[in-house]
Amino acid sequence: MTNEGVISYTFIDKKDKSWCQTGIYKSTAIKGIMDADFDSEWQTLVAKQYHTTEPPLGTDTSEAEGWK
Repeated sequence: MTNEGVISYTFIDKKDKSWCQTGIYKSTAIKGIMDADFDSEWQTLVAKQYHTTEPPLGTDTSEAEGWK
């Protein structure tokens, strides 16, 4: 399925009645601050689309050799 800004693929296994769905989203401009980028994408991709006001469950960011 293709929508504006995303291509999604769905696999349905009728034998065991399971399914999997994944999406590839177009790139967006970054703000340069990881938390701000995450919050922006959360609002755009999750909160607005699924009409939720619940905040995401997060974890602490770890660093390795200067990368987060």
